[in-house]
Amino acid sequence: MERMQYVNKLCNTKDLSLALAFQILRAETMGFCFGVRDALERAFEEDKPEEVSIHGELVHNEDVLQRLQEKGFDIGVGPDPAVLPSRDRVLITAHGVSEKERERLRTAGKTLIDTTCPLVEKVHKAACELAAEGYLVLVIGKPGHIEVEGITGDLEDFRIVNAIADVESYDRDKIGVICQTTYQQVKAGEIVTAIRIKNPGAEIRFVDSTCEPTRQRIAAVQ
Repeated sequence: MERMQYVNKLCNTKDLSLALAFQILRAETMGFCFGVRDALERAFEEDKPEEVSIHGELVHNEDVLQRLQEKGFDIGVGPDPAVLPSRDRVLITAHGVSEKERERLRTAGKTLIDTTCPLVEKVHKAACELAAEGYLVLVIGKPGHIEVEGITGDLEDFRIVNAIADVESYDRDKIGVICQTTYQQVKAGEIVTAIRIKNPGAEIRFVDSTCEPTRQRIAAVQ
């Protein structure tokens, strides 16, 4: 809010030297990706939001979250084995959850409204396929992020790698690598290179799962 007030002040200032010192550029690609957009549309179409708990943050945007709460939704804290959503209907966000979490919710009698992004579903499938083929699964992404929690929730043998400094020698013959959909492609490539260097004898399979909307937004900013 303070930032917007400052921008408005600049736009309305009579001090031309100050106004001309700033240039606002609008990226060609910006705003919510289609996965989050579709999830939001589904939420705002809900005619009984007072009966629905949103499983974690539907979007990382305080203004939108406030609008959802004002509409009557319960904003949950995300997957937690010790806590169940308070309401009978549960909206799964575009970030997705594991199949184990879906089963936990259904067993508790919850009705699911699933808005998982199809691109996130592809990452879940790729991770499980790598695990089934005997690969140690490395997930390049942010620890604790709801998407990463969902991806790893159905895996028994995995590591989360958020930076080159996290890469280790894993003493495994087969290592499979996937990305959180919103991870920067260039940084992911650098991490994969580091994995290959530290594990020279291993078979490395990299599934580049950074999503196209993320690639487009990064390219637009660059």
